[in-house]
Amino acid sequence: MKKLYLFILMFFVAFSVVACVTTTTTATTTTTTTTTQTSASTTTTEADVTAPIFTGIADAVIYVGDTFDPLTGISALDDIDGLVTSQIIVSGTYDITTPGTYTITYTVSDEAGNETVATRELRVKEAILNTFYIVNGDFSDPLEAPWGQWAGEGGANTTTIVDGVLVYDVTAVGSLTYSNQFSQVDRIVETGKIYQVSFKAKADNVRPLQVQLEDRSNYTLYWNTIANLTTNWVTYTYAFEVTLPTISTGKLGFFAGNVGTTSVPTKIYLDDIVITELTELPGDQTAPVINGLAPYTVEVGIPFDALSGVTVFDDFDKTLSVNEIVISGSVDINTVGVYTLIYTLEDASGNITAISREVTVSTTPQHQYL
Repeated sequence: MKKLYLFILMFFVAFSVVACVTTTTTATTTTTTTTTQTSASTTTTEADVTAPIFTGIADAVIYVGDTFDPLTGISALDDIDGLVTSQIIVSGTYDITTPGTYTITYTVSDEAGNETVATRELRVKEAILNTFYIVNGDFSDPLEAPWGQWAGEGGANTTTIVDGVLVYDVTAVGSLTYSNQFSQVDRIVETGKIYQVSFKAKADNVRPLQVQLEDRSNYTLYWNTIANLTTNWVTYTYAFEVTLPTISTGKLGFFAGNVGTTSVPTKIYLDDIVITELTELPGDQTAPVINGLAPYTVEVGIPFDALSGVTVFDDFDKTLSVNEIVISGSVDINTVGVYTLIYTLEDASGNITAISREVTVSTTPQHQYL
Protein backbone atom coordinates (compact mmCIF):
# COMPACT_ATOMS: atom_id res chain seq x y z
CA MET A 1 0.00 0.00 0.00
CA LYS A 2 2.83 2.24 0.82
CA LYS A 3 4.38 1.41 -2.52
CA LEU A 4 1.15 2.30 -4.33
CA TYR A 5 1.02 5.61 -2.66
CA LEU A 6 4.59 6.36 -3.62
CA PHE A 7 3.90 5.52 -7.30
CA ILE A 8 0.93 7.84 -7.44
CA LEU A 9 2.97 10.63 -5.85
CA MET A 10 5.74 10.27 -8.45
CA PHE A 11 3.23 10.35 -11.28
CA PHE A 12 1.81 13.67 -10.19
CA VAL A 13 5.29 15.16 -9.74
CA ALA A 14 6.25 14.13 -13.25
CA PHE A 15 3.05 15.58 -14.69
CA SER A 16 3.70 18.85 -12.90
CA VAL A 17 7.19 19.10 -14.32
CA VAL A 18 5.95 18.50 -17.85
CA ALA A 19 3.30 21.12 -17.38
CA CYS A 20 5.90 23.73 -16.35
CA VAL A 21 8.11 23.29 -19.53
CA THR A 22 7.24 25.75 -22.44
CA THR A 23 7.46 24.08 -25.83
CA THR A 24 7.65 26.31 -28.94
CA THR A 25 6.57 24.69 -32.23
CA THR A 26 7.22 26.48 -35.53
CA ALA A 27 4.87 25.55 -38.28
CA THR A 28 6.03 26.17 -41.78
CA THR A 29 3.33 26.65 -44.36
CA THR A 30 4.26 26.43 -48.01
CA THR A 31 1.89 28.13 -50.40
CA THR A 32 2.09 27.07 -54.03
CA THR A 33 0.65 29.50 -56.52
CA THR A 34 -0.08 28.16 -60.01
CA THR A 35 -0.48 30.74 -62.81
CA THR A 36 -2.19 29.58 -65.98
CA GLN A 37 -1.45 31.62 -69.18
CA THR A 38 -3.76 31.32 -72.13
CA SER A 39 -2.06 31.94 -75.56
CA ALA A 40 -4.41 33.32 -78.25
CA SER A 41 -3.31 32.55 -81.94
CA THR A 42 -4.06 35.61 -84.24
CA THR A 43 -3.67 35.45 -88.14
CA THR A 44 -2.83 38.83 -89.88
CA THR A 45 -3.54 39.25 -93.67
CA GLU A 46 -1.22 41.76 -95.47
CA ALA A 47 -2.68 44.16 -98.04
CA ASP A 48 -2.23 43.23 -101.74
CA VAL A 49 0.00 45.97 -103.19
CA THR A 50 1.59 44.06 -106.08
CA ALA A 51 0.33 44.77 -109.58
CA PRO A 52 -0.07 42.05 -112.23
CA ILE A 53 2.75 41.31 -114.68
CA PHE A 54 2.45 41.22 -118.50
CA THR A 55 4.23 38.70 -120.65
CA GLY A 56 4.54 38.66 -124.43
CA ILE A 57 4.31 42.41 -125.09
CA ALA A 58 6.88 43.33 -127.75
CA ASP A 59 6.98 45.62 -130.79
CA ALA A 60 5.52 44.06 -133.93
CA VAL A 61 6.00 44.50 -137.69
CA ILE A 62 3.38 43.48 -140.24
CA TYR A 63 2.66 44.26 -143.88
CA VAL A 64 -0.41 45.88 -145.37
CA GLY A 65 -2.97 43.12 -145.85
CA ASP A 66 -1.71 40.96 -142.97
CA THR A 67 -4.05 40.02 -140.13
CA PHE A 68 -3.24 41.25 -136.63
CA ASP A 69 -4.72 40.35 -133.21
CA PRO A 70 -3.32 42.66 -130.50
CA LEU A 71 -3.80 39.96 -127.81
CA THR A 72 -2.07 37.08 -129.57
CA GLY A 73 0.72 35.73 -127.36
CA ILE A 74 0.02 38.20 -124.52
CA SER A 75 -0.97 37.23 -120.96
CA ALA A 76 -1.11 38.77 -117.48
CA LEU A 77 -0.40 37.08 -114.13
CA ASP A 78 -1.08 38.30 -110.59
CA ASP A 79 0.57 36.93 -107.43
CA ILE A 80 -2.79 36.70 -105.64
CA ASP A 81 -5.46 36.46 -108.31
CA GLY A 82 -3.49 34.21 -110.65
CA LEU A 83 -4.09 34.46 -114.41
CA VAL A 84 -5.86 37.75 -115.22
CA THR A 85 -5.44 37.77 -119.00
CA SER A 86 -9.19 38.15 -119.44
CA GLN A 87 -8.99 41.50 -117.63
CA ILE A 88 -6.61 43.09 -120.17
CA ILE A 89 -7.96 46.24 -121.82
CA VAL A 90 -6.44 47.23 -125.19
CA SER A 91 -6.53 50.87 -126.33
CA GLY A 92 -4.99 52.92 -129.14
CA THR A 93 -5.79 53.33 -132.82
CA TYR A 94 -4.04 51.49 -135.63
CA ASP A 95 -4.81 50.80 -139.29
CA ILE A 96 -3.42 47.62 -140.84
CA THR A 97 -4.30 48.92 -144.32
CA THR A 98 -2.13 52.03 -144.04
CA PRO A 99 1.66 51.99 -143.66
CA GLY A 100 2.84 53.74 -140.51
CA THR A 101 3.89 53.30 -136.89
CA TYR A 102 1.18 53.00 -134.26
CA THR A 103 1.18 52.78 -130.43
CA ILE A 104 -1.02 50.22 -128.66
CA THR A 105 -1.62 50.45 -124.89
CA TYR A 106 -2.39 47.50 -122.60
CA THR A 107 -3.96 47.94 -119.13
CA VAL A 108 -4.76 45.27 -116.53
CA SER A 109 -5.86 45.43 -112.84
CA ASP A 110 -6.19 42.82 -110.08
CA GLU A 111 -9.07 42.55 -107.59
CA ALA A 112 -7.24 44.83 -105.15
CA GLY A 113 -7.11 47.59 -107.77
CA ASN A 114 -3.38 47.35 -108.55
CA GLU A 115 -2.88 48.41 -112.17
CA THR A 116 -0.20 47.75 -114.78
CA VAL A 117 0.08 49.69 -118.06
CA ALA A 118 2.36 48.76 -120.96
CA THR A 119 2.73 49.92 -124.57
CA ARG A 120 4.04 48.43 -127.80
CA GLU A 121 4.72 49.78 -131.30
CA LEU A 122 3.01 48.30 -134.32
CA ARG A 123 4.72 49.03 -137.64
CA VAL A 124 2.61 48.48 -140.73
CA LYS A 125 4.87 48.28 -143.77
CA GLU A 126 4.00 48.48 -147.44
CA ALA A 127 3.03 45.16 -148.92
CA ILE A 128 5.66 43.33 -150.93
CA LEU A 129 4.58 43.68 -154.53
CA ASN A 130 5.65 41.75 -157.58
CA THR A 131 6.49 44.94 -159.45
CA PHE A 132 8.85 47.93 -159.48
CA TYR A 133 8.12 50.12 -156.47
CA ILE A 134 10.00 52.01 -153.75
CA VAL A 135 9.80 51.00 -150.09
CA ASN A 136 9.66 53.84 -147.54
CA GLY A 137 10.16 56.50 -150.18
CA ASP A 138 8.75 59.17 -147.87
CA PHE A 139 11.16 58.16 -145.07
CA SER A 140 8.41 57.92 -142.49
CA ASP A 141 9.87 54.65 -141.20
CA PRO A 142 13.37 53.89 -139.92
CA LEU A 143 16.15 53.62 -142.49
CA GLU A 144 16.63 49.93 -143.23
CA ALA A 145 16.86 47.44 -146.07
CA PRO A 146 16.23 47.56 -148.96
CA TRP A 147 17.68 51.08 -148.56
CA GLY A 148 21.43 51.20 -148.12
CA GLN A 149 24.48 53.42 -148.52
CA TRP A 150 28.05 52.83 -149.62
CA ALA A 151 31.26 54.83 -149.94
CA GLY A 152 34.61 53.99 -151.50
CA GLU A 153 37.27 55.19 -153.93
CA GLY A 154 37.90 58.24 -151.75
CA GLY A 155 34.24 58.99 -151.06
CA ALA A 156 32.71 59.34 -147.60
CA ASN A 157 29.09 59.82 -146.54
CA THR A 158 26.47 59.08 -143.93
CA THR A 159 22.70 58.80 -144.28
CA THR A 160 20.11 59.55 -141.61
CA ILE A 161 16.43 60.44 -141.44
CA VAL A 162 15.60 63.76 -139.84
CA ASP A 163 11.94 64.82 -139.54
CA GLY A 164 10.89 62.51 -142.37
CA VAL A 165 13.64 63.65 -144.75
CA LEU A 166 16.68 61.65 -145.86
CA VAL A 167 19.89 63.56 -145.07
CA TYR A 168 22.68 62.32 -147.35
CA ASP A 169 25.80 63.94 -145.90
CA VAL A 170 28.66 63.73 -148.40
CA THR A 171 31.87 64.64 -146.60
CA ALA A 172 34.30 63.55 -149.34
CA VAL A 173 33.47 63.48 -153.07
CA GLY A 174 35.92 60.78 -154.07
CA SER A 175 37.41 60.13 -157.48
CA LEU A 176 34.56 58.35 -159.26
CA THR A 177 30.86 58.91 -159.94
CA TYR A 178 29.94 56.00 -157.70
CA SER A 179 32.28 56.93 -154.83
CA ASN A 180 29.15 57.86 -152.84
CA GLN A 181 25.94 55.90 -153.17
CA PHE A 182 22.51 55.83 -151.60
CA SER A 183 20.28 53.22 -153.19
CA GLN A 184 17.38 50.79 -152.96
CA VAL A 185 18.14 47.30 -154.22
CA ASP A 186 16.44 44.14 -155.45
CA ARG A 187 13.72 45.91 -157.39
CA ILE A 188 11.75 44.05 -160.06
CA VAL A 189 12.21 45.80 -163.40
CA GLU A 190 10.24 44.46 -166.37
CA THR A 191 11.20 44.72 -169.99
CA GLY A 192 8.79 46.73 -172.15
CA LYS A 193 7.47 48.69 -169.17
CA ILE A 194 7.49 52.48 -168.97
CA TYR A 195 8.41 53.84 -165.56
CA GLN A 196 8.40 57.32 -164.09
CA VAL A 197 10.85 58.23 -161.31
CA SER A 198 9.89 61.18 -159.15
CA PHE A 199 11.61 62.65 -156.08
CA LYS A 200 12.16 65.89 -154.19
CA ALA A 201 15.70 67.07 -153.54
CA LYS A 202 17.88 69.98 -152.51
CA ALA A 203 21.43 70.53 -151.20
CA ASP A 204 23.26 72.93 -148.92
CA ASN A 205 25.54 73.72 -151.86
CA VAL A 206 24.70 73.56 -155.55
CA ARG A 207 25.96 70.33 -157.12
CA PRO A 208 24.90 67.55 -159.55
CA LEU A 209 23.42 64.23 -158.45
CA GLN A 210 23.45 61.24 -160.77
CA VAL A 211 20.34 59.07 -160.60
CA GLN A 212 20.43 55.69 -162.28
CA LEU A 213 18.84 52.27 -162.52
CA GLU A 214 21.16 49.33 -162.93
CA ASP A 215 21.32 45.57 -162.49
CA ARG A 216 23.32 45.25 -159.30
CA SER A 217 24.36 41.69 -160.17
CA ASN A 218 26.44 42.78 -163.16
CA TYR A 219 26.24 46.62 -163.20
CA THR A 220 24.34 46.74 -166.49
CA LEU A 221 22.95 50.25 -166.85
CA TYR A 222 19.20 50.41 -167.54
CA TRP A 223 18.71 54.19 -167.25
CA ASN A 224 20.41 57.27 -165.81
CA THR A 225 20.19 61.04 -165.65
CA ILE A 226 21.74 63.96 -163.78
CA ALA A 227 19.74 66.22 -161.47
CA ASN A 228 21.30 69.61 -160.85
CA LEU A 229 20.50 70.27 -157.22
CA THR A 230 19.88 73.75 -155.89
CA THR A 231 19.51 75.05 -152.35
CA ASN A 232 15.70 75.01 -152.75
CA TRP A 233 13.36 72.03 -152.84
CA VAL A 234 12.71 70.91 -156.42
CA THR A 235 10.62 67.97 -157.62
CA TYR A 236 12.45 66.01 -160.31
CA THR A 237 10.49 63.72 -162.63
CA TYR A 238 11.92 61.42 -165.29
CA ALA A 239 10.33 58.75 -167.51
CA PHE A 240 11.97 55.92 -169.41
CA GLU A 241 11.13 52.70 -171.21
CA VAL A 242 12.90 49.45 -170.34
CA THR A 243 14.35 47.70 -173.38
CA LEU A 244 16.69 45.33 -171.54
CA PRO A 245 15.67 41.96 -169.99
CA THR A 246 13.46 41.72 -166.90
CA ILE A 247 15.43 41.55 -163.65
CA SER A 248 14.71 41.17 -159.93
CA THR A 249 18.05 42.70 -158.94
CA GLY A 250 17.31 46.27 -159.98
CA LYS A 251 19.11 49.02 -158.06
CA LEU A 252 17.86 52.61 -158.07
CA GLY A 253 20.86 54.65 -156.98
CA PHE A 254 21.59 58.26 -156.11
CA PHE A 255 25.28 58.77 -156.89
CA ALA A 256 27.03 61.75 -155.28
CA GLY A 257 30.64 61.02 -156.07
CA ASN A 258 32.63 62.88 -158.69
CA VAL A 259 29.74 63.72 -161.02
CA GLY A 260 31.06 66.21 -163.56
CA THR A 261 33.29 69.03 -162.41
CA THR A 262 30.99 70.84 -159.99
CA SER A 263 30.70 68.14 -157.35
CA VAL A 264 31.42 69.38 -153.84
CA PRO A 265 31.05 67.85 -150.37
CA THR A 266 27.66 68.91 -149.01
CA LYS A 267 24.46 67.69 -147.42
CA ILE A 268 21.88 66.43 -149.89
CA TYR A 269 18.23 66.11 -148.87
CA LEU A 270 15.84 63.59 -150.48
CA ASP A 271 12.13 62.93 -149.98
CA ASP A 272 9.05 61.42 -151.62
CA ILE A 273 10.83 59.01 -153.95
CA VAL A 274 8.17 57.28 -156.05
CA ILE A 275 8.09 54.90 -159.02
CA THR A 276 4.98 55.03 -161.20
CA GLU A 277 4.19 52.73 -164.10
CA LEU A 278 2.96 54.58 -167.18
CA THR A 279 1.18 53.39 -170.31
CA GLU A 280 3.14 55.69 -172.62
CA LEU A 281 6.09 58.01 -172.49
CA PRO A 282 5.14 61.60 -171.66
CA GLY A 283 6.45 64.50 -173.66
CA ASP A 284 9.78 66.08 -172.83
CA GLN A 285 9.31 67.83 -169.49
CA THR A 286 12.88 67.79 -168.25
CA ALA A 287 15.25 70.73 -168.57
CA PRO A 288 18.70 70.13 -170.03
CA VAL A 289 21.74 69.67 -167.81
CA ILE A 290 24.83 71.91 -167.88
CA ASN A 291 27.99 70.52 -166.31
CA GLY A 292 31.33 72.20 -165.61
CA LEU A 293 30.17 75.47 -164.06
CA ALA A 294 32.21 75.45 -160.86
CA PRO A 295 33.54 78.77 -159.50
CA TYR A 296 36.66 79.76 -161.46
CA THR A 297 39.67 81.94 -160.73
CA VAL A 298 41.69 83.48 -163.54
CA GLU A 299 44.89 85.47 -163.32
CA VAL A 300 44.56 89.13 -164.26
CA GLY A 301 45.37 89.69 -167.90
CA ILE A 302 45.03 86.01 -168.87
CA PRO A 303 42.34 85.19 -171.46
CA PHE A 304 39.27 83.37 -170.10
CA ASP A 305 37.10 80.97 -172.13
CA ALA A 306 33.66 80.81 -170.49
CA LEU A 307 32.81 77.52 -172.24
CA SER A 308 36.04 75.68 -171.52
CA GLY A 309 35.24 72.34 -169.82
CA VAL A 310 31.48 72.88 -170.09
CA THR A 311 29.24 70.04 -171.32
CA VAL A 312 25.48 69.63 -171.78
CA PHE A 313 22.99 66.77 -171.66
CA ASP A 314 19.29 66.40 -172.46
CA ASP A 315 17.23 63.21 -172.13
CA PHE A 316 15.26 63.90 -175.33
CA ASP A 317 17.19 66.47 -177.36
CA LYS A 318 20.32 64.47 -178.07
CA THR A 319 21.71 67.05 -180.53
CA LEU A 320 21.87 69.83 -177.96
CA SER A 321 25.38 71.33 -177.73
CA VAL A 322 27.36 73.82 -175.62
CA ASN A 323 27.21 76.25 -178.53
CA GLU A 324 23.51 76.78 -177.78
CA ILE A 325 24.25 78.09 -174.29
CA VAL A 326 23.48 81.78 -173.89
CA ILE A 327 25.85 83.55 -171.49
CA SER A 328 24.86 86.82 -169.88
CA GLY A 329 27.19 89.00 -167.86
CA SER A 330 30.84 89.76 -168.53
CA VAL A 331 34.31 89.33 -167.06
CA ASP A 332 36.96 92.04 -167.25
CA ILE A 333 40.20 90.05 -167.19
CA ASN A 334 42.21 93.25 -166.72
CA THR A 335 40.45 94.28 -163.52
CA VAL A 336 40.69 92.38 -160.28
CA GLY A 337 37.25 91.50 -158.94
CA VAL A 338 34.47 88.92 -158.69
CA TYR A 339 32.09 88.57 -161.64
CA THR A 340 28.88 86.58 -162.17
CA LEU A 341 27.92 84.87 -165.40
CA ILE A 342 24.49 83.35 -166.11
CA TYR A 343 24.42 80.30 -168.40
CA THR A 344 21.01 79.63 -170.01
CA LEU A 345 20.15 76.63 -172.19
CA GLU A 346 16.83 75.68 -173.81
CA ASP A 347 16.03 72.31 -175.38
CA ALA A 348 13.81 71.62 -178.36
CA SER A 349 10.74 71.19 -176.10
CA GLY A 350 11.20 74.59 -174.48
CA ASN A 351 12.58 73.37 -171.16
CA ILE A 352 15.09 75.90 -169.82
CA THR A 353 18.04 75.62 -167.46
CA ALA A 354 19.71 78.73 -166.01
CA ILE A 355 22.80 78.47 -163.80
CA SER A 356 24.94 81.21 -162.29
CA ARG A 357 28.72 80.96 -162.12
CA GLU A 358 31.22 83.02 -160.15
CA VAL A 359 34.46 84.05 -161.86
CA THR A 360 37.23 85.71 -159.89
CA VAL A 361 39.98 87.78 -161.52
CA SER A 362 42.97 87.79 -159.17
CA THR A 363 46.63 88.59 -159.04
CA THR A 364 47.11 85.29 -157.22
CA PRO A 365 45.11 82.59 -158.96
CA GLN A 366 43.84 79.76 -156.79
CA HIS A 367 43.47 76.07 -157.62
CA GLN A 368 41.26 75.55 -160.67
CA TYR A 369 38.28 73.19 -160.52
CA LEU A 370 37.92 72.64 -164.23
